[in-house]
Formats: sequence, structure tokens, C-alpha cells
Amino acid sequence: MVGAGSTGMPLLETLVITPHRVIVVDDDPQLVDRIRAAGIEAHRGDATNRGLLRRVGASDARVIVSTVTRIEDNEPLLEEARGVPIFVRAFEDAEAEWLTAHGARPVGYGDAAADSFLEWFDRRGWETADDLADAELEDVL
Repeated sequence: MVGAGSTGMPLLETLVITPHRVIVVDDDPQLVDRIRAAGIEAHRGDATNRGLLRRVGASDARVIVSTVTRIEDNEPLLEEARGVPIFVRAFEDAEAEWLTAHGARPVGYGDAAADSFLEWFDRRGWETADDLADAELEDVL
């Protein structure tokens, strides 16, 4: 997860109760400290830091959710993790179009980010992230 502020936190709270590894990247040092104190792996940085994205294994992730504010900041993430389903918060239709053109799955602003991801996951009939990992790429896209 890239960005765990007010929009990302509800989804993070849902993800951490699963038996799967969750990694958070956020640029707020206090938030990163709080997330670490809760026992969750967290790294200070953002979606533009290619070195950090490589260190946390973005290209090997099962799913990535980005809630960063500036849509264009997702471009390095989208390039580093090409082939990984990446859900990105979008504020406007033009942003959603840009994200789609760059291989991301745009999700409407706010709480819809968590809801849309979970609905997409449920529509596939999957029960765990392992089901997603075992799916063929065409099942995911």
C-alpha cells in the first residue's frame, strides 16, 4: 500500500486482519512510526522513489493500492510494478483516464477506494489473496 493517510487507513485496517503480508509506504514519518508500532511493516517514502519500490518488492506484490494525492506521482510505481494489479485513487475523470492508459485501475475518491477494491475481489469469487496470486493474469485484468 502506498499512502496510508485518511483514505488508505480504512483499507489498511481491513488488510491487516488477513493472514497475508502487508507493506506500507508513506511519506509521513509520524504515521510510519504509528504503523510500525502496530506491528505492520512500514517504510518512509513515496511512489516516486524507485529504489524504495524495488527494496519493498513492488514488482513481486500480489496487489498494490495507491492513495497518493498527485496522480502523476504514481508513474514510477506503475512502471516498476508493471503486471501487478495496481488500484489508484482518482479524483477526476481525466485522472482516471490517465491511470487506465498507464495500466492502473482507477478507483473513485474517498472510502470508495476500499469498497471498490473489496467488491472487485469478491466479484471474482476469491476468498483470500492467495486466490488472487494463483489466478491467471487474464482473470485479474
